[in-house]
Amino acid sequence: MGNRIEKTTTIEIAGLPIIFYKMANADIFIDTQNVDNVFGIPLDPRIPFVTLYNASIKNDVLAYPIDVIVDNLSEDRLRYFAKTGIVNLLDNSLLDKKNIEEQKETTESTAPEQPELSDFDKLLKRALDYNPKSK
Repeated sequence: MGNRIEKTTTIEIAGLPIIFYKMANADIFIDTQNVDNVFGIPLDPRIPFVTLYNASIKNDVLAYPIDVIVDNLSEDRLRYFAKTGIVNLLDNSLLDKKNIEEQKETTESTAPEQPELSDFDKLLKRALDYNPKSK
């Protein structure tokens, strides 16, 4: 049996719904719907996407792996998602509401004002700040 969708979550980015699929092996895919408007990535056969079977709607869906989205973002959009922490955004969107409430209760007193960036987001931000002409 192939990899199965473990969880489907819809979040709103720039006023548009974006559907995320978390697979059983923890890979994250983003539905191709609204990807052009939010991420600036048109549905293009040269940009690899996959077909996943969504058992909840009993239909196939087209989706991009999260790394394909990051690889194809324009610099300004990449800066935005690096600043806001795309990994934090996805992690929070893929948690159950119950888990979110539990997480808020346990971290409420120790939570910093700005969320800690993940290692991936730190690396992404560092890459964006790198300017080879400054050396």
